[in-house]
Amino acid sequence: MTEDKKTIIVTGASRGLGKCIVQNILDDYARAQVVLIARNGDQLQAFYDGLSTEDRQRVLIAPADVTDRGAVVAVLEQTLARFGQIDGVVCNAGVLEPVGHLDEADYDMAGMRRLFEVNFFSVVQLVNETLTRTGRGTVNLVFVSSGASTRGIDGWLAYGASKAALNALCKQLHDEMYPRVRSMSVAPGVVDTDMQRAIREQLRPQMSAESHRRFVELHSGGELLDGMVVGKVYARLAVDGPPATAAGQAVCGEYVRWNDPRLSVATSK
Repeated sequence: MTEDKKTIIVTGASRGLGKCIVQNILDDYARAQVVLIARNGDQLQAFYDGLSTEDRQRVLIAPADVTDRGAVVAVLEQTLARFGQIDGVVCNAGVLEPVGHLDEADYDMAGMRRLFEVNFFSVVQLVNETLTRTGRGTVNLVFVSSGASTRGIDGWLAYGASKAALNALCKQLHDEMYPRVRSMSVAPGVVDTDMQRAIREQLRPQMSAESHRRFVELHSGGELLDGMVVGKVYARLAVDGPPATAAGQAVCGEYVRWNDPRLSVATSK
């Protein structure tokens, strides 16, 4: 585990996996500094208020919409003014809806465009604004992808396509900018979050019975993953960067699942 001071930005940080990633960074890296970006300022403030005095010195909360370029630029400038550096970014903010099928006359095309603004274009914008402010320093970029990026889940066209685009962005950044940019696109599996609750309770009409049943059964069977366990992998990748394989090659520039054996370094103490 590195002892170097690092500054990590986490988007979608007010709840769910994003919040777990932040907590893991604070718990495991005594010198790390974390910037939390999310739209819900009240949730960010509640998290901050629950921290120790020492941890508050390492945290910057930034209520902002990741699709708002001006707000993102302001957060980056605040980050550099307070911490002096940006070493890693975890792009976690995302939305699932619209869920539906293209053979429906009322398929929400406008909603699909909004989803891409959040899930993909805001990430491109954040990466651009970050890289143009970090000189030639190494930056770890960790994209929260999804298994839906590589296989169809009924009704999830917009979400799956946006995550597949993230995978392609990860690969392109690696091919063009490695080792300055160390990028990874990591699927977290099915984590016990508010999004999962919404799928179970609200999205049955938009999905096939079989696909929806699968998510219900994961919950009823106690198979949803603990966000703190999964979040530890993202935290380590953001702070320490991609681990090296036995052959000495960094595992980056590609899509992997959070529990890929090659990331075992990231889950060990």
